[in-house]
Amino acid sequence: MAPSNEKLLTEFNVDGKAGEQPSVSPIARRAEKPTHLLLAAHSVRIGYIPLHTHTYTHTESYLHSKENMDITAQMQELTKEIKEMRADIQQIKGFMDRQNEIIDDLMKGHQEMMKRMVKQEQEAEEEKNIQRPVFPLLTQEDLDNAEAFIGMDERKKDEMTRFLKPLLMPVGLKQRLVYVLSEDIILNYNLEGTHGKKRMLQYPKLLSVLYSATDRPGWSYKLFLDDLRRGFQFGKKKHFRQKCRTNKLTKPSRNPLSSGQEDDDDDSDY
Repeated sequence: MAPSNEKLLTEFNVDGKAGEQPSVSPIARRAEKPTHLLLAAHSVRIGYIPLHTHTYTHTESYLHSKENMDITAQMQELTKEIKEMRADIQQIKGFMDRQNEIIDDLMKGHQEMMKRMVKQEQEAEEEKNIQRPVFPLLTQEDLDNAEAFIGMDERKKDEMTRFLKPLLMPVGLKQRLVYVLSEDIILNYNLEGTHGKKRMLQYPKLLSVLYSATDRPGWSYKLFLDDLRRGFQFGKKKHFRQKCRTNKLTKPSRNPLSSGQEDDDDDSDY
């Protein structure tokens, strides 16, 4: 009677030995069993893989390895693309930063240009109200106008210097200040604004023109201020001398031989 499949599977265990019959060799027992049963039993032994199974496993391993290589290459390519994208982003960011700087510079330049235009319009409007000075200057308004006219640009300053130089030189400000300033200004102003007078030093542009118009070898601003101070003093003294002379001429004359009482008596007779 042929042994059952269950018995064969039991006899061919993991160790390749029969369960309770160590005296019988595996070869002898294999010869007694049918071939198809031997193959079936042989296939359950651990560690034994049929030939066709070996071929399938190598192919699968090769495909798995190739798939891993493809994934690795894709990861490397993706990493490279990410680096390139980051570099492009940094480049674009730098370009945008430079563009922003250029825009800021343009905006600042535009603002400065607008400020200059507004200033020029204001100056043009002010120039309409500024007239060419007429010498001698008579009032404080004339002083303010002359200061503004000279301050408009250097050409106005040069123009006033050329005009005043023949009037003041070679004598200087002591005796020729009356050609520049009226008697009223000379009486009500002095350099520092002391003793209840107004301050002439508040007109630096006009003084700069007078300094240039009286320029001479060895000339300095200190000597110029001393000469201007003497001009104010000389003008005041001249005014009071003329006033005193006028008072003497307008005073009524009396008879030196008569008294005041007699004159009144004579007048009472008429």
